[in-house]
Amino acid sequence: MNPAHGLRDVRLGEISSAVQVRHIETPLSRATSFNLETPMIKATSVMSSQGFDAAPVQQGGRVVGIIDNAENKRGAVGDHIRSLWPGLLVTANTPVSVLLEFLQHEPLLLVMEHQEVTGLVTPADLNSAAARSHFYLQFAALEIALSNLLRQLHPDQRAQDSAVSCLSQTRRDTYERLKRQLIAKDQYLDTFACLSVDDLVRIAGNDSEFREVAQNAYGGSFSKHLAGKLQDARNDLMHASRTLSDVPALIKTRDRVRALTEAAEQRLEALSSVGLRYDESPVV
Repeated sequence: MNPAHGLRDVRLGEISSAVQVRHIETPLSRATSFNLETPMIKATSVMSSQGFDAAPVQQGGRVVGIIDNAENKRGAVGDHIRSLWPGLLVTANTPVSVLLEFLQHEPLLLVMEHQEVTGLVTPADLNSAAARSHFYLQFAALEIALSNLLRQLHPDQRAQDSAVSCLSQTRRDTYERLKRQLIAKDQYLDTFACLSVDDLVRIAGNDSEFREVAQNAYGGSFSKHLAGKLQDARNDLMHASRTLSDVPALIKTRDRVRALTEAAEQRLEALSSVGLRYDESPVV
């Protein structure tokens, strides 16, 4: 079986475009908004009580701009409005991965569909189920690619046990404990199905060609910028109580996952092209 075959159903590019702004936006009908005549002191009080950095401004049923939450501003909302301009707008079909870039510069974006503003999106919307699914699917693609690569490089149990030796004693103990539990339940598949994403990255990093491709894709040192702490980010996605609103951190994680996934896929394709044996196994 072609080692790259199992990856094509979860290509990172397809995953990145599957979840769009329209899936996470707040409809305008449910959004807090103000009109031009609203006193600033009232608008600021409302936004502060709801934890908003900004809100849309409507007039005659149409959005005409946004107002930022700022203290000590006198007069009416219309005196401080930021009028519509391209930097405040995002289309409904914009992928969430691209949306992150825009949210770095604006805390609130107005969503356009069919030449009308239909809603708004803020960093808080990244906590939605759809957005979390988007990020989790990227991690799934990474774990599948890494596991398949490592099975190619370490095809038998002896080689897999040897591969684990580069991990810390604590991580090896965790692996051995989980392995025993799965064997007792007759659920053990192989070594790599028992490891965390950080473990998989650490082991894959011993392959110089994988490491070089990943470093080139990310633009930084493998040990300093790519290895470690991905499991924490993955766990945050799985717990709804953990807030996903740190946009720069999400962008960094996105770029790390993308670089590592691309490196694993390219390395697999290279190994496949020279005809090395590969036995694809499921990942849990």
